[in-house]
Amino acid sequence: MFSSDKLSRTAPMEPSQMITGWQIQALQAEKEALEKAAQAWKDLADNRPPLTDNCLERDIAEEAIWIQDSLTAILNQHAKPIRISPYSKRWWGSEVRQARRAYAQAQ
Repeated sequence: MFSSDKLSRTAPMEPSQMITGWQIQALQAEKEALEKAAQAWKDLADNRPPLTDNCLERDIAEEAIWIQDSLTAILNQHAKPIRISPYSKRWWGSEVRQARRAYAQAQ
């Protein structure tokens, strides 16, 4: 098997600097940016030989790491990053705002 220390390739960052996700919906809403991201993925994937029925477990693990690294690089380039801090409230969306507004008006 492989160990997790082989998977960690970079030094840890401060939580406020870490990219914890991307605004995928915003990327999907912008047709041109989405096409550029799709083309970047296609260019990378076309140069990668496909796995075969004879591949080893190591080959599958390496492919998974390549997919993760490639998608991360493409999203870093084409999608706006989300940085979550201990004070972030990702659950506080438009539905919660509307419910809070309705509650405040009812009082």
